[in-house]
Amino acid sequence: MANKKIWAYAKNDSGCFIKDEHGRLKLFFVWQALKLKKNDIFEFNKLTFFSTQADVSKRSRMTPVIKGFFRYIENSGGGVVSGDGESLSHSIAILVLSELGSVNFVFGKDEYIFNFSKIQTEDLKIRFESGRFYFPDLVGFFTDENPFHEKWGGKVALEVKVYHGCEPEKVQDFLEHNIPIIEINITEKLRFKEELYKRPFDENDLERYYNFMTRIFSNKVYGKVIVDPSSESYNKKLILSEKNKSSKLKALLDSETEKSNLLSQKLASSNSEVQRYNDKLVAQNTKLKKYSKILNEIKSRTVLQKIFNVFR
Repeated sequence: MANKKIWAYAKNDSGCFIKDEHGRLKLFFVWQALKLKKNDIFEFNKLTFFSTQADVSKRSRMTPVIKGFFRYIENSGGGVVSGDGESLSHSIAILVLSELGSVNFVFGKDEYIFNFSKIQTEDLKIRFESGRFYFPDLVGFFTDENPFHEKWGGKVALEVKVYHGCEPEKVQDFLEHNIPIIEINITEKLRFKEELYKRPFDENDLERYYNFMTRIFSNKVYGKVIVDPSSESYNKKLILSEKNKSSKLKALLDSETEKSNLLSQKLASSNSEVQRYNDKLVAQNTKLKKYSKILNEIKSRTVLQKIFNVFR
């Protein structure tokens, strides 16, 4: 479904796109446009709002509506696009994520800092050979110090989940085409309360919620990696690494086997020495017994001789 667009570019009454102090096209948030419309209708009427595609020819006129988003006036096909399909919680979460240059993601017990060189918010249509096509909420391109840079090819699709997660078909298609997905769940605790409980709200409520989500996401973003592919270069390095580990393990095993054989030889040699020593002890013991017997016999003869001498 299409997101509710809560930001837009604007042309001034001279027909030129307005730029910010850095020379970039200025983003107008819907609460800013609604405040201007309420407080200074003259200045508001000088502006014409447009969607934010990179290709100027694809940009369409938009107008802010009190429901809290920019509605398309017409698209290139002449039809009306309302953008009612998604929630404001969803759209504002996407906006906040798109403005963060660095995100501290928490996946279960693990934390990773993603430094993004760019987070793309427009022109996100991805079409596969099967004919199926998808529009990720965001696509982030991260720098090479990221631990997933080589494995994921330096990019990741970011999907914000409010009501529905990614369909199994989408997960499978992205996996087969090596496109990773991080799904970020907007729990009820993080939802835009006025929308959740169907209470009336104004542009100030939207701005407060935007500031709240900015504080939350600037600290930590709890996500889940639901598509975790591996690039060809990463797999080759992994295979090479495993081969190197196997070679080192084999070399270690060969070394330990050689040590064991040497030890066995020494032990066998030691056993032979012990056996020879035992044989010597047995031989000595046999001699000792023999000499003891002779000595006893001599002693016995000596006593008999003394008795014979008495009776002479």
